[in-house]
Amino acid sequence: MTQESRSVRQWQSQYRAAAFESKDLQTQLGAGWRGFSCRFDALPGRLRQMAPAVTRIQASFILDHYTLWFENIKCLNRKAVYDCVRFQPLDTGREGLSFRLDFKNPDEPKKWALYTDRYGPAAPEYGCAGAFEMSRYINTMAHELELGVQPDFLLEKQAVATFLQERTGRAYTAVYREGDHLYSCYLDTPRNPMSKRFLAAYTPETLPPDIQGKGMEQIGNVFVFYSGAVDPVLSQRTAQTKRRYKRKEVER
Repeated sequence: MTQESRSVRQWQSQYRAAAFESKDLQTQLGAGWRGFSCRFDALPGRLRQMAPAVTRIQASFILDHYTLWFENIKCLNRKAVYDCVRFQPLDTGREGLSFRLDFKNPDEPKKWALYTDRYGPAAPEYGCAGAFEMSRYINTMAHELELGVQPDFLLEKQAVATFLQERTGRAYTAVYREGDHLYSCYLDTPRNPMSKRFLAAYTPETLPPDIQGKGMEQIGNVFVFYSGAVDPVLSQRTAQTKRRYKRKEVER
């Protein structure tokens, strides 16, 4: 069994058998580290911090049809480093199904950030504070990946990006999910929080009746609302959604 052919299930079994505890370089390379900017004797501790999110994955589609590896990445223009684990289908012919899990990326507000092929590389599909929440999300996502299901938020996100481009003439690839039907972008850069704007998007099936026709714009089959507009109904709904998201991480 090579690292390239090792499944996530096999990696979990090796980890639980304490196969990666030693600090020597060969053991850590065997654990799946493919690149690192930190001292190699720090890798076991970093692996232990990320392992809970990996070992809690229970979806057979991920366990038996994916491999994984780890990277320790140095941030551009700063001294900070963070870790990530990448998941890739064992069948290289399956395109668009890979995903990456960042841990303590200083450019992300949440401790865990999930980047997926289906959502795009510019912004995470999902972020949360705990390994349990992240593994639960991945287990749900696995069912969608296996069946080729496209969640509504992918359509909503694309509609928000189109809406922004039509309004500003600029292409906004980084559209962040803030919760159910709630998205954000930065008119400037994430380093300028004052440029952050919120938008809401709904498919016809999820469109609340109390805001129909109030400042909405239809992009394809999605209705988009820009919270910068003077619309007390939208402003109230945006605030409520943000409060719900803070109380409990929203999965879909």
